[in-house]
Amino acid sequence: MFPEPVSPDLGTFFLPGTSKKERVIERNTTVIHLYKSNGFNMVLDVNSGSVHVVDDCVYDVLSCMNEGKNAEEAAEALSSKYAEQDITEAREEIQELTDNGMLFTKDIYENAIDQFSNRPTVVKALCLHIAHDCNLACRYCFAE
Repeated sequence: MFPEPVSPDLGTFFLPGTSKKERVIERNTTVIHLYKSNGFNMVLDVNSGSVHVVDDCVYDVLSCMNEGKNAEEAAEALSSKYAEQDITEAREEIQELTDNGMLFTKDIYENAIDQFSNRPTVVKALCLHIAHDCNLACRYCFAE
């Protein structure tokens, strides 16, 4: 089934170094970013690293979901702007990407920090600098 929104709209914020706005959708531990760049509608799934260029309809459906609407409410809200067939096709495309693990993917590293801090510490390398002034005269380093 189509993923349902779990959290409210996380707001709109500016991308670092640009004046473009970016919206974030968070579903449990899934995060996607929606943004427009050079006339393209871009969707980034953070957890899978997938970047998608989508049409206006898909972008608008995902934007509606960003506002806390489920798929049916998004379709109803966009019914005056797009044909029903276009909205249905957009929802199917979103569902296909979700099923293929390319959109709304779960964060597989969510609990990794807990496991990382509990692991035993192992020294793999050690470099001891007693003095940072070498005169190339030590017998153990250089033969006479």
